[in-house]
Amino acid sequence: MAAYENILVETRGRVGLIRLNRPAALNALVRERVIAVYDHKYINRDLPEFATMTATAENMAIDIRDRLLRAWPAEFPALARVGVQETKRNVIGLPVIEEVV
Repeated sequence: MAAYENILVETRGRVGLIRLNRPAALNALVRERVIAVYDHKYINRDLPEFATMTATAENMAIDIRDRLLRAWPAEFPALARVGVQETKRNVIGLPVIEEVV
């Protein structure tokens, strides 16, 4: 059974979902491509991408999506959604429809 510890299977009605559960690899990618860039930064001043646009949650989600897609390993399942939570009541969920940015 150890060979399947990274495969999660779930059924939702008539739909079966199969997910690869590789948190260490995904966490490393997010740390490198997102957290290292955004953490403890004044976004409008420290990130050149936001020199000419407002740092809204929507624009940040687009930037994060683009950063992840540029480095997304081919062996990972497709990136489906990027979420940014500004406040408890303001959450942006950006579906990923492009494969390469």
